[in-house]
Amino acid sequence: MISIPKLLAALGIDARHRGNEWSASCPLPDHDDRSPSWSIHDGGEGAHGSWYCFGCGEGGGPVELAAAIIGITDGSAREWVAERCTATDEAPQPRRVEVIAHLSGTFRLPDGVVRRPLARWVTPARRYVESRGITDEQIERWGIGYAVDGRLGGRVVFPIVDERGTLRSYTARTFTDSELRYLTPKQGEGANADAIFGAQCWNRRRASVVVTEGAIDALACERTGAECVAALGGSRRSPDQFLALSGFKRVLVATDSDEAGTRIAAELVAALGRWSDVRRVAIPPGDDAASMPRAALEALLGAA
Repeated sequence: MISIPKLLAALGIDARHRGNEWSASCPLPDHDDRSPSWSIHDGGEGAHGSWYCFGCGEGGGPVELAAAIIGITDGSAREWVAERCTATDEAPQPRRVEVIAHLSGTFRLPDGVVRRPLARWVTPARRYVESRGITDEQIERWGIGYAVDGRLGGRVVFPIVDERGTLRSYTARTFTDSELRYLTPKQGEGANADAIFGAQCWNRRRASVVVTEGAIDALACERTGAECVAALGGSRRSPDQFLALSGFKRVLVATDSDEAGTRIAAELVAALGRWSDVRRVAIPPGDDAASMPRAALEALLGAA
């Protein structure tokens, strides 16, 4: 059965619950509804999940609602709803990663990754993350580690965990000035190339997400107070990444002002602009989110 609260949260619909119904202003993109003329059944005599808007006359079920708001086919919407909105009696997955070595799922980090409080990191790795403004709380919250030996030796490791708490991939940034700044999983490691850093702490009841190119920039945005961040990583965007971001009503694009950052921003506008308010954050040329003073970045995010 579909969980109506999960469905509403995933689609960013701010609704009020009364009896066997939720009511809200119509969430359909083509209806500028200024009063709560839309409702959806949640049990009782009505068909579970059926919805109707008395203003525009549109109605349907959960699949039709997701398809209309996100702008995808019914087939894709059916998968989207099943994946994100199925009712379950299981306790919710914790949002914080506790121990890297024991994250659920079949994918595993390479040998040699160490996780411990920042004060106990080896000095070069600790100095690097401190120089980037990363805090001890963020190290704990995001499960960030480092490696001295092995394939990821000399790198800070950022696990990429999905909304269910399952480890999907990683990105590893050198702290020894290696010519190759970033390493990602090799083919055959079993990583999900479409996974997004930040998803493990998304709260779908928050309507906004800040999108960056890399995890370090995303963490800088989080320190300004952004509750939902997303680092796409790499040069390749995918339909699955766009679909994952489609539940947010507002998407702030805090990519660099260079050619790559501009291209990413244009891709997000083209893919999400139909149902989300996509806005480019004016990162100054030559800067990135992580290199800006916190107050300046906070002001830019607030002005976007």
